[in-house]
Amino acid sequence: MKNKIYSSYIILSYILTEFNGKTVGTISNTTVFINPDIEQTSILQNWFHENGFRSASPSLSRKFNASHSGSRKVTTIKDLQAFQSSEKVVWYSLVATITNVNMDDFYFLACPLFVDGIQCMKKIAHKVGDIWHCAKCDGEFLECDYRYILKVDLEDVTESIHGVIAFDDAAKQLMGISTKDLCLLSTKITSLDEIVQRIYNKKLLLTLSVKT
Repeated sequence: MKNKIYSSYIILSYILTEFNGKTVGTISNTTVFINPDIEQTSILQNWFHENGFRSASPSLSRKFNASHSGSRKVTTIKDLQAFQSSEKVVWYSLVATITNVNMDDFYFLACPLFVDGIQCMKKIAHKVGDIWHCAKCDGEFLECDYRYILKVDLEDVTESIHGVIAFDDAAKQLMGISTKDLCLLSTKITSLDEIVQRIYNKKLLLTLSVKT
């Protein structure tokens, strides 16, 4: 399937990468059109000239990092069980089914403050009166952020594995609800069970990081 970029200059099949700067590369069946006379071109040109050039570009490397690199290995749970010790994180692709979700301690309270544009996210445990304190950034605040630390059991045709951790972004995709909203539902057993049941017995393509 071709991916297409509509711009005032080109329409092309592309590969978008980032290493010390973003790079758009072409593939063998790329088709290039100079200033194509289509509606999408005008829309994109107007957006760019009015305000688009000021828009910040999110970091591809921070968002996707090594988990989406071309060297990612496809594996089975049986092979993961035989994983050899490594000081570096190794990323794997795995097709598996979620057989159980552990809803005990499925979240933690995190620091909501930003330091140099990056959220601290340190786990928070200390509170004096109504004020929370972060030991990492030494900040104080009235309300913490809620972050997933969801433990799930997986199964494929070879084996099963217990206690795989899905952190905030991945868990939010699985559950289809934010951590805070799910916490508010935690006293409503019926609603909570309905959400959890949605992800049972579904075959998923997962990306796992493994380190011992």
